[in-house]
Amino acid sequence: MATINLLPNARKQAAGRAKKIDLAGALKFSKYILIIPAAVLSALFIVLTALAAQVKNNERRAAAIEQKIAGLGIDMKEVGSLDKIIKELGGKLAFYREALGRGVRWSEKLSRINNALPPHVWLTAIEIEKKKGLELAIKGSATSAIDPEIIASVSEFSSRLKKDPSFANDFEEIELGPVNSDETGRLPVVKFILYCKFRRQ
Repeated sequence: MATINLLPNARKQAAGRAKKIDLAGALKFSKYILIIPAAVLSALFIVLTALAAQVKNNERRAAAIEQKIAGLGIDMKEVGSLDKIIKELGGKLAFYREALGRGVRWSEKLSRINNALPPHVWLTAIEIEKKKGLELAIKGSATSAIDPEIIASVSEFSSRLKKDPSFANDFEEIELGPVNSDETGRLPVVKFILYCKFRRQ
């Protein structure tokens, strides 16, 4: 089918130029569309390569550290047990700091305890314990050929400490704990604990 173009020559030339310009712009735009994804993929490849290199480097460092530990002959179980011991010692240290930081004149306390001992009583230990509160535990034994004298001696020791203001002023309560009988040789022996509860600060 024949087409007759009735446009003037000037209009025909302008239309031809417009078509050429649009085609060139489309080609340039399509190039950009292809270049952008390629650049993104290249960047991702570089990042992944860097991460893989870092992982390998960390693995090498970890292997080197394990070799050093093996060379030193360190058992990780022993390290764990040492860490546990250190924590326990830290707790005990804090406990004794609390006990010794009360401004108690311990030399005087020990002297008063010694002066309060009846003839048939001797001490086996003086300890600081923490149960309901901070307590001074005085542990000892008593003996006598006469049974009633044993209990009387322990009660007398407890009573003397309660009545001594130089000893009792730092305690809100002094009470006799468990009393257990035992036999050493021919004489009966009674073991006791006297609990002295510190006053709250």
